[in-house]
Amino acid sequence: MEETDRVYRLIYVSSAIEYFDEAALMDLLAQARANNARLGITGLLLYGEGAFLQLLEGPRDAVEALYATIREDSRHTLCMVLDEDAHVPRLFGDWRMAFHRLSRETLAMDAGFSDFLASDSALAELLAARPEPACRMLLAFRNRPDLVPDPD
Repeated sequence: MEETDRVYRLIYVSSAIEYFDEAALMDLLAQARANNARLGITGLLLYGEGAFLQLLEGPRDAVEALYATIREDSRHTLCMVLDEDAHVPRLFGDWRMAFHRLSRETLAMDAGFSDFLASDSALAELLAARPEPACRMLLAFRNRPDLVPDPD
């Protein structure tokens, strides 16, 4: 793999101030895809139980600037970086932003993390100390046929 194929990756979790309905999620997704296309960022956004888990990958300066903007977004709080890494292969290159709405049932069946997105500070601290489950869960969703695809 060439050095130009390597990107900076950041994974974070946050809690929504209010639950997002389907229309609000689709608006957020459209905004993310437009921004990401402009910035050369790809990734995956998972939403469930009032929480977000997102992987962003691309040029480091662009990802860090986008995350700074995300942290200031008034629609959510308790942003916490779970993992970050530089010079890693792009995992979600086919999507400006893949998306999946999670339920507890989906988490239990597909990824084995039934309470992964619970808004509990003890869980958040555990995940910050051990980010591997976040990476495994995101990768488990990468090839799902029910991801909301990028429009052409």
